[in-house]
Amino acid sequence: IMLAESFVHDNDFLLQRLANVKKTAAHNVPEVFIQTRLGKVEIVRSLLEDMILAEGQWVVNHRCSSTGRCLLHEAACSGHNAMCDMLLTEFGANVSVRTVMGLDSPLHLAALNSHRQVCFFLINRHGADPNARNSADATPLHYATSFSTVRTLCLYGGDTTMKNKHGQTPIQIAIQKGAEWAVVDHLSKISEEQERTAYLEEVAAKRRVKAELDDIRERELDDMRDQRDHSAGMAAQGDYFEWRRGDAITADVSNPPRAPRLEWEVRE
Repeated sequence: IMLAESFVHDNDFLLQRLANVKKTAAHNVPEVFIQTRLGKVEIVRSLLEDMILAEGQWVVNHRCSSTGRCLLHEAACSGHNAMCDMLLTEFGANVSVRTVMGLDSPLHLAALNSHRQVCFFLINRHGADPNARNSADATPLHYATSFSTVRTLCLYGGDTTMKNKHGQTPIQIAIQKGAEWAVVDHLSKISEEQERTAYLEEVAAKRRVKAELDDIRERELDDMRDQRDHSAGMAAQGDYFEWRRGDAITADVSNPPRAPRLEWEVRE
């Protein structure tokens, strides 16, 4: 490329073509992806600003045609926290974007490469899901092997009891990979706590459901009692009015009943 530049330095058309060749160097990977891997924040910012003017705001989430990854995948995979921060806060990168191959999130790739600070940053500041599943149903914890990364993921909600499509939990994967004992021990303790918490939550949920059902039954019984009392009252009222109508019909209007005579009237 340097030799070519020496020949085309006065030809604008060829210089532009050469610039395009530069951008697609290294196995057809665009320059912005290469600079992202290297952690060159200012260069990537400048490249993105030019790309946005030409292609629109969401170019930050475009994928590399040869890798199927976005810029945030490259930054997280390489452990460049400042690059992740710029892509997310300045250019609106999608923290949950997935790779084409494997459907990995940026957090999966950061955990796989033991970038604890990137894992913390993605979860704590930008709400990345610590239990996101990829195409193998694996979570970031299934990929983490360093103690600091495992501890960070567990601290921010990583579920040690989740299984991948092969039925394996993170602790089983850690043992299989020969992870250090501190990792296995920490996962075991967290797993016991989470299983106990899950059991207690399940019991509490069942109790809440039972209490709600009991409350519904009690309200239904109250409604039935009210309806029964109302029906009885209406029936009694109907009987009373019917009795009143019958009494009025049989009464002799021409010879109304006389009031009983008092005792002194009888003596006279």
